[in-house]
Amino acid sequence: KDSNHVVIHHELKCFLEKDKQGKFRHYVPFSLSSLSRAKRHSTQKHAADFDVFVVVARPNKIQIYLDQVTSGEIKQETMCSVSFPMKRFDRLSSISIAPNGNDVTCGYMDGEISIMIDMIPQALQYLLCIKEGKKRPRHPAKTVLNRRVHWHSQPVTSLAYQQVNSSGSGGRAAAVDPMLYSGGFESVLVTWQLARGTLRPAHVLPRLAKGGILHIACTKGAILVYCEDNSLQLIAAHNSNRLWKVQGLASSTGDSLGSSNSRVEPTIRTDSLSGSPNTLVLSGLPGAPGYLHWYDTREQQVTAQLEVSPFNRVSRTEHDDIPLPVPSVTHVAFSESGRDLVTVDTMPTENSGIGATERLSDGKPIGVVSTIRFWSWNPTDNKRNPKSGPYSLTAAMTYPHGEENRVTAIAVSNDGQYACTVSNGDNAFRLWHKVLSEHDDARDTDG
Repeated sequence: KDSNHVVIHHELKCFLEKDKQGKFRHYVPFSLSSLSRAKRHSTQKHAADFDVFVVVARPNKIQIYLDQVTSGEIKQETMCSVSFPMKRFDRLSSISIAPNGNDVTCGYMDGEISIMIDMIPQALQYLLCIKEGKKRPRHPAKTVLNRRVHWHSQPVTSLAYQQVNSSGSGGRAAAVDPMLYSGGFESVLVTWQLARGTLRPAHVLPRLAKGGILHIACTKGAILVYCEDNSLQLIAAHNSNRLWKVQGLASSTGDSLGSSNSRVEPTIRTDSLSGSPNTLVLSGLPGAPGYLHWYDTREQQVTAQLEVSPFNRVSRTEHDDIPLPVPSVTHVAFSESGRDLVTVDTMPTENSGIGATERLSDGKPIGVVSTIRFWSWNPTDNKRNPKSGPYSLTAAMTYPHGEENRVTAIAVSNDGQYACTVSNGDNAFRLWHKVLSEHDDARDTDG
């Protein structure tokens, strides 16, 4: 320690409990935050110079530990603590301490956000009375005020405050009310201006990524967001414009996404269009179902992506509902030049009366719809709108081998004029011929 900084080490023991099936209970801490307050102007002889708080969050409660540090000595003693239990229907999913050092903001599994006003000061007063042997006051869990706001329909996975400064008199920076940012499985960045006293968010920024938001961190004038599809992006705070984005391979398990027995293993092939062995085309990544990715091994990042099978990524109305199954890109084939692409994907649906029948792990029957799609490389559209992907959809057909049959294999001729599909379900193969319209013929000639 010196005149400006104090480093304290304490060991916090967390006990893991198992249920009758031998599985760990959901009491494991998921967040640990610390906060220190200096008391340099205290006149008492043995007054603490620092109040150090450690906030440990579990799904079923919040535990606040207090340690007091004096300039004369540091004693290794047990830290006293106070717990704030959650109600049975409230389960914590995220937590953040406000910049004022008094309020604690909690995110819940049902999408609600609660601001516990003056939670830290009330915990300090309660713990000091216990430590000094005074009459124990009323438990702060019964006196702390809660302010609740609700926008998310899925668990709130991350909360972060941003301190905003404005130019005051004399050119000095004056602190204004901070902004609160929240994110969840909806992949929407929600901005809250709590000082306005409204229950509605100040701004929402949707469709940030192909997976839910996992972490939010705030810096001066910008917000850093990490998402479930392994993407990291920096967003400007004043206008919500994306400053930059780094996309990695979406290899996460996708907690917010469902699963089905038809999900295929990831496949890797070289890019025929570029002709470079350093560019790979990947499909079947668990963090981005229904997508193709172009990955540069030298830059070690995703350079392009194509959404083959769109679907609704938020399919649950309650946090404990089972998500709907996700689509799978089962077959991918390129022509020799790489200008023509043929894909086959399967889309599970709750309606078990259409398509092939499949059963999930819980025995629930679902229908699976197979679709063949034909794509053409269009550099003009790709330059005009990079988000559209490197290929444009030219034709699509559901049930290429009948409603009950799946596609077993696929191949494309070298010139891209023909494609062949085989199905073991109907013991047949089908030949597909590419016919260009006048518009497509002119565009192909110009390219």
